[in-house]
This record gives sequence, structure tokens and C-alpha cells, in this order.
Amino acid sequence: MVKGYVGNEMFEKALDLFEQIHLSLTN
Repeated sequence: MVKGYVGNEMFEKALDLFEQIHLSLTN
């Protein structure tokens, strides 16, 4: 349960990071 939560947190952060990189690349 905790492991899944941590994995989800990391996944969310990775998604945010990916969006920021994508935005900076397109701009």
C-alpha cells in the first residue's frame, strides 16, 4: 500500500516534469 502510494507520487512528479519539458521544448 505504502509502496504503491510512493510509486504513484513519483509517477505524478514524472508526469509534471514531462509536461514542463514538453512546454519548454514547444516554446
